[in-house]
This record gives sequence, C-alpha cells and structure tokens, in this order.
Amino acid sequence: MRFSSKARYGSLNFSQPAERASRFRWRLAGLALATLACGLGLALLAEADAPLPSAHVEQAAAPAPSWTQINRPFELYGLEVPEVAKLSKSYEARRHVTGGGRQDILTFGSPTSGGAYFRLVLYRLGDEEAQNAPFFVELARRAADGGLAIAKSQAAVPLATRFGDAEIADLSLASADGGALACLGFRMDARTLPWRMTGFACGGSNPLSRPALSCIFDRLDLHSAGEDRALAKFFADAELRRNPACAGTRLTPASAHAAWLDEKDTPPPLKLSKH
Repeated sequence: MRFSSKARYGSLNFSQPAERASRFRWRLAGLALATLACGLGLALLAEADAPLPSAHVEQAAAPAPSWTQINRPFELYGLEVPEVAKLSKSYEARRHVTGGGRQDILTFGSPTSGGAYFRLVLYRLGDEEAQNAPFFVELARRAADGGLAIAKSQAAVPLATRFGDAEIADLSLASADGGALACLGFRMDARTLPWRMTGFACGGSNPLSRPALSCIFDRLDLHSAGEDRALAKFFADAELRRNPACAGTRLTPASAHAAWLDEKDTPPPLKLSKH
C-alpha cells in the first residue's frame, strides 16, 4: 500500500513542472507577439509622419504659349477715318508659334475714357488649326484679351461689307472699374481666303450705327502684303466693292457739333469732299 500511494503522489508531483512550463511558453509567445505588434504600429506611425521624398512631388509643366508677340511690328493694315483717327491708337501683332499665322490688333480709344472705342483683330491664318468657336464664344475671348467682359448681348444679324457678309450684334462691354459700353460686336470669315476680322465698335455714350460700322470697314486698307500674294489679291478684289457712300469721301457730320460716331440710330448724311 505504501508503494502504490507513493507512486500516485509521485506521479502528481512530476506533472506540475510540465504544466507550469507549458503556461510559461504560451505567455512568452504572447508577449513576443504583443511586442512585435507594438513595434509594427510605431513603425507605421513614423512612416506616416515622415515627409514624402522629393521624388514623389511632381509639378505639371506650364503649357507652351501658342502665340509670340512681335516687337515693333510692321503695320500691315491701316484705317483712315477722321473720327477714329482723333482717338489714341495702338498697333500690336503676334505670330503663331507652330502654324505661322499672324494676328494684327488695332485699338483706337480706351474702354474707360467714356468716349468712342474701337478694337479690330485681323487674323491671317497659317498652317495652325483654327478653332471654329460660336460667335459669342469668340467675342467673349476677344473681350477678355482687352480686359473686358460681355455683360449682355442680342442676337447676331448679317451686315454686308466689301470683304463679305459679317455677323453683327448689339452688346454691352463691362470693364474692371464697373463701367459699361454700348457696342457692336462683329466677326467675318472671308470665303476665298483663310482670313478673319473680329472686334468691337463702341460709340461712347450711344451705340454705333451699322451703316457707320460698314463705312469703317470700307476704309480698312492693306499697306503691304509682303510675299503674301493671296492676301494682296483679296484686298485688290475687295477694292472693287467699296461703298460709293464711303470710299473717297470725308465722313463729315451734318452739324458741326455732332459726330457720326455718337448718333443713336443712323449716321447723318455724308457730305462728299475730296481729300
């Protein structure tokens, strides 16, 4: 009996160290996993707080300009109208970088002066692909080029000129200082030549009349086409279609104190006189 009892208790005594060792190994494994998770979390936080390498920061390159300004351009076009000639004048020109087209911009007066204002863009297209924008979209772009915006406008109607039919619309131009100009916006695409004419004609406090605008177009001349024979022929053909009421005459108002640019509806009768 002693032997069996001693053997039983001895068996119990040998199992306790093995159980404690097993629990110790599990605890050690859990502690190792917790330490590993903590270290991984700290590494992720450190990576999140670290600044991005410079190689990851990229800036988009600015698009190359489509047009380049021509310094001191030769004035290809001239506009000889006495009432317009009294205004301040600027002449700009720019060349398309890839296509070679040229835009000549004639500006008379100032949109903030309260008087007459006339801006004409003459575009001789080159090999570049021209945008066929709707009438008011193109006029809005032209207005933005001059620091203006179209406040309101009416529907465009045709107007016959010696260069062909133009689109004309009554509109109001707004300047940055809050002023507004009553103007005529116009655009014309030549049928026989890739050549365009767009711009604005403003008569100061009163809108410019359509007959007066037609006479302004009639006085537009080409000083020199250089080697552009097609442009020279285009103007030569248009010379045969001058309006007898405008060509070769001085646009003199009926009364000495009124200018035809300020007439509300129609210009006064033209008095024919030699230059």
